Amino acid sequence: MTIQFPLNRQRYFQLGQLALSKRQFKEASSYLQAAYTLGKDFPLNFLLVSTLLEAGYPKEALNYAEEFLEEYLATSDYFSLYLQCLLDCHYFVQAQQLINEKMLRLSGMELKKFINFKRIARQKELIYEQLTNVDSPQVKEDFLQMVNFPPMEQLKRASLCHQLTQDTFFECAEILFLEESVHYLVKSLLLEELAILNYPKNIKLLYYGKVEEIFLKDLSTINDTPLYQRLLLILETQLRHVDSLLEIDLQEEIRLNYALLYPFEKEYIKDPVLWVKSFIYQAAPSYVGTLSEEEREKIAEFSQFQQQLRKNLVVFKAK
Repeated sequence: MTIQFPLNRQRYFQLGQLALSKRQFKEASSYLQAAYTLGKDFPLNFLLVSTLLEAGYPKEALNYAEEFLEEYLATSDYFSLYLQCLLDCHYFVQAQQLINEKMLRLSGMELKKFINFKRIARQKELIYEQLTNVDSPQVKEDFLQMVNFPPMEQLKRASLCHQLTQDTFFECAEILFLEESVHYLVKSLLLEELAILNYPKNIKLLYYGKVEEIFLKDLSTINDTPLYQRLLLILETQLRHVDSLLEIDLQEEIRLNYALLYPFEKEYIKDPVLWVKSFIYQAAPSYVGTLSEEEREKIAEFSQFQQQLRKNLVVFKAK
C-alpha cells in the first residue's frame, strides 16, 4: 500500500531538498517554487534564488530576489547573491550603481568586500563583451531607437540602459545627448545614471540648443545635491503644519522642474527660498504670507519661468 503524502509546504520543501542533494537543480527549483507559493519567507527565498541560478534561470531568480530586496541589500553575504542575479542577467550598469551606492556608506572590511564585488562585476562585464563581441546588439539598437519615438516611449526605453555594459551605455549616451529629438527629461535621467556609475570621462550634452561639456566624475544625482535637499527642507518648513497634501504634490513638481535644469540648476535657482515660495504662491497664494515688492517681482519672474518648464512636461501627460 502506497502512503499518500499531503502536498503541503513542508512536503514540497523536502522534495526540493532531496532533488538538491542529487544536484537536480531544475527539479529542485520547481518543488521550492511550489513551497514558496504556499508560504513566503526570506530563508526559503534565498534558497530558491540560489537554486534558480544553479538551474540556469537568472531572470526568474532576480524576480524572486526583488521580493526581499531590503534583506538582500542589508549584508554583504546576501548582497553577493543578488549581485550574481544582476550579473547573470547582464544588468551590469545596475550592478555597478548598487555597488557604488553601498561603497559610499561603508568603511573597513565591509568596504573591502564591496571593492572586491566591483572588481568581480567589471571582470564579468569584460568577459561578456569579449564573448558577444558587440554586447546586447538588439538592446543597444532598441535603446538608440528612442530618437524615433515620442517622449513617453523614450522614457520607457531609457530603462534599457541597465541591460548594457558601462562602456556601451556611455557610447550610446554620447549619441543620445546630442540628439535634439530626445526630450531633456530623458537626458537628465540618463545623466543621473551615469553619475551613479561615477564614470571618469567627459560627455557633451545638447542643453536647450547649446552644447555643454560635463565631467561625469564631478556629478551627483539630483537627490544627493545640496541645493535640491535645501529646496525640500524649505518646502517642508513652509507647509509642514499648513497643508501636508500640497507639500507632497509640490515635492514631485519641484523634482521634475529640477530635473529639467540639472546639472545647471545653480544658474537658475539663485534664491532657493523664493524659488520654493513661487511654487507655493501659484498653488495657494495665502500660504506665502506678506511679501516685499522686490520679493513679489522675483516670485513673478520665477513663476513665469516655472510655467515654461511645466510646458516641457505636457508631452508626458498627453495620452
